[in-house]
Amino acid sequence: MPRLSRTERRQYERNYFWLFGRFRIYAEENGLKLLDDDLFYLADMLDKIPRDLHKTMMRDYVAKWVMLLGECESATQAQNLGRRAANLWLANQVEKEALEEC
Repeated sequence: MPRLSRTERRQYERNYFWLFGRFRIYAEENGLKLLDDDLFYLADMLDKIPRDLHKTMMRDYVAKWVMLLGECESATQAQNLGRRAANLWLANQVEKEALEEC
């Protein structure tokens, strides 16, 4: 990881603690079974978009995942289906944001 300025370091720490703290609780209250790898992926994605979009994107991310929880008989399959859909959606949103910045 490149050396971060003091401001960048504080922002990174805020995002990290928010994801592993409040967001994780919110997601689990909504039925998501988050893995640590999910949170690391989300941290990486959030680093690529403006901070003012983070909460909106994460709320919509949870909504995409939850939408698919009842689609499978197996709870594990439902979690994986929701995870995949939410991750693909988020990757597309981040890509759109990057294109808009150009």
